[in-house]
Amino acid sequence: IFYNQITSLKDIKKTPMIGLQSLDQTFYMNSVLQCLSHTTSLTNYFINPEKLPLIQNNKIAIIAPFLPQLCPVLQQLFYHLWTDEPNSYYNPQAFKNIIDEIDHSFKDFKSNDVKYFVQFILKRIHDELNDIDNSFVYDNINGSEQNINLYNSYQNHFDNFKMNNRSIISDIFYGTIQIEYECQNCKMKNQMGENIPYIKYNYQDYFFIYFSLEEVWKFKISNQIPNMNHMNMELNPNKEINLIDCFNYYYHRKYNVFCGPCEQCKYNFAQIIQRQKLYKLPKNLILIFNRDRGNENNFKILFPEILDTNKIVIEHTGNYQLYAVVTFNFSSSQFMAYCRSPVDNCWYLYNDCNVSLINDDRKNEIQENGLTYILFYTIKQ
Repeated sequence: IFYNQITSLKDIKKTPMIGLQSLDQTFYMNSVLQCLSHTTSLTNYFINPEKLPLIQNNKIAIIAPFLPQLCPVLQQLFYHLWTDEPNSYYNPQAFKNIIDEIDHSFKDFKSNDVKYFVQFILKRIHDELNDIDNSFVYDNINGSEQNINLYNSYQNHFDNFKMNNRSIISDIFYGTIQIEYECQNCKMKNQMGENIPYIKYNYQDYFFIYFSLEEVWKFKISNQIPNMNHMNMELNPNKEINLIDCFNYYYHRKYNVFCGPCEQCKYNFAQIIQRQKLYKLPKNLILIFNRDRGNENNFKILFPEILDTNKIVIEHTGNYQLYAVVTFNFSSSQFMAYCRSPVDNCWYLYNDCNVSLINDDRKNEIQENGLTYILFYTIKQ
């Protein structure tokens, strides 16, 4: 009866503003969980009664019965966040105990960063809920680059990916990177009149994009890249980085030159130029910023509420709308989450147990208040 009260977020008439109780040394855990719970497709999946048998009896229980299951406690957490009494809070201790047991490094959170935590959660949910039987054999997501001789078309890669991955995570979070290999030996033959292709492609999957702010800043200064946000803000010495700067850096940083065998021209020591580009964006785009080193804490990130992806991806998906942000506030030494509720479309600040509505006159604090660590975007309908 408890789990049949609602079937989706559409059944909820008002955002309940449920906080998460602070536990010792969990740092960013509560903020990330609040952002994930505001991912509409993910929460609708977890609170749908028809999905409960799969969530509670997933592949972890069958393939590796000695390992604890994360999805059942995450389902309970999401359900409480959207159905408990308004303006209350939920204790995530059960969730924390499970991740401690699965990965002992989470016991004090000191050895992990926010990137590792997000990667752990998404990969774990995917593994537990993957409908494909060989989910523990195939692991190409965020994996190593494929051999240059194994290039395929995107459609072949996508078909292979779907043969091995089918979960709510792969449906909404996985995008594709295109790795381009340009053989200089083949290119020379092509220019001499031989009808020989000299550019080959491979593809690689991801479920978030990770930026080093220090590297982005160095690239921006060295190339004097103009800001391309809608406000036309100019390059300045205050260490402000526009989100488009990050994508420009991402496009250029994967330029690499190496020598290796080329299957096409059969030359074993060909000079090959490698470039990496974003080919396809997921339905829900997660952007994580590296702030591990002290000097990276000075960077301010300028990000739009509506992200135009026309210039940052090969296969244009459309515009993306911001729906959640993880920040760190120096004055309170707290990680916080700003989330746009899918119920009433209003923004809320989640600071552990404390939740407050962000009125229109306070919206600027989403970008101004603290250091941005993660941005969550969803495809704009």
